[in-house]
Amino acid sequence: MKKNRINMITGSIIILVTSIIIFSSLTIKKGKASVKLSDYDSYKKNIMVAVNYKGKWGFIDRVGQWIIKPRFNAAGKFSEGLAPAKYENKYGYVDFNGDWSIKPSFDNAFSFSEGLALVTVNGKCGFINRTGDVVIEPKLRETSLSNFKEGAAVVCIDGKWGCIDKSGEFIVEPKFDDIGNYSRNFEIVKFSEGLIPAFYNNKWGYLDKEGKFQIEAKFDDAEDFSEGLAFVKVNNKWGTITRDAKFLIEPKFEDVVDFSDGLAAVKIENKWGVINKKGEMVIEPGFEISPYFRLKYSDGLAVIEENHKWGYLDSTGSWVIPPTFDSASNFSEGVAAVKVDGKWGFIDKEGKFVIKPKFQNVFDF
Repeated sequence: MKKNRINMITGSIIILVTSIIIFSSLTIKKGKASVKLSDYDSYKKNIMVAVNYKGKWGFIDRVGQWIIKPRFNAAGKFSEGLAPAKYENKYGYVDFNGDWSIKPSFDNAFSFSEGLALVTVNGKCGFINRTGDVVIEPKLRETSLSNFKEGAAVVCIDGKWGCIDKSGEFIVEPKFDDIGNYSRNFEIVKFSEGLIPAFYNNKWGYLDKEGKFQIEAKFDDAEDFSEGLAFVKVNNKWGTITRDAKFLIEPKFEDVVDFSDGLAAVKIENKWGVINKKGEMVIEPGFEISPYFRLKYSDGLAVIEENHKWGYLDSTGSWVIPPTFDSASNFSEGVAAVKVDGKWGFIDKEGKFVIKPKFQNVFDF
């Protein structure tokens, strides 16, 4: 969580990729999916991806067929059977058929997480449930509240940060100068593996859900725990600690990106390489990466830029898909969104288009 990194967040134009799992209860008819809303738990998370076509948002499946035809001014990802969508000037939530499950009445709306969704009314944020009932009244300004993760949401009161539970009660009193670097990572802040970074008396440590420091605030910066490890910064260098606060990899990196698929990107002498969880270099430093991009492995591949074009590396540093795209996203469920000549499409792991580029924008899933 460093100041020179900007995470992609819900509400911005995000690059998204999705997979479709066909069940016996799903049939495609005239551009709609016939799905019982009660069956959504049977689906793999997000069977459709939101795309922008000729200025309107709709939803397609993995082969590019329209499930919900484009008619919305904005849209988000499906989660827990519903997706936020904007019609005229208000947001509501649609089901798999594209019907309004929660009618448009919000100024802004985010995807559901753990049964609740963050919504904005008159510049204030609160939470609704899947029937549209207000669970936590909109009282806080829009940039002072995160979505729920692991049963907690981050909030800011008069410049101090804490956490609430799903009833709106404080489980971590608002007394910290920052939690999870929220000001830089809106909508990304969350408890991870039961802990969250917190800034107190000019140092970072890790809080549990009772607001107690399980790892003392003694670091210059701190990342979320991921795959049992967390990157922390000491004397301007990054290393990794375990949950008992012991260094597994001593601080020696200029910059880092969290572990994913057992690998993490690290920066040494202004060049990026990749290490495993033992700290062993599996790809020697040699790449230059924009400070606004986070190199992460997904489905065994990492998207990276070379000479202003984007391609995909494997865990040995070999180009599996050469850098030929104007922009690209990470792989997920075997497909990735890529941009060519101003349009987005989707490729498989061989670099072949499964959906030809024709969309103005696409969403993550």
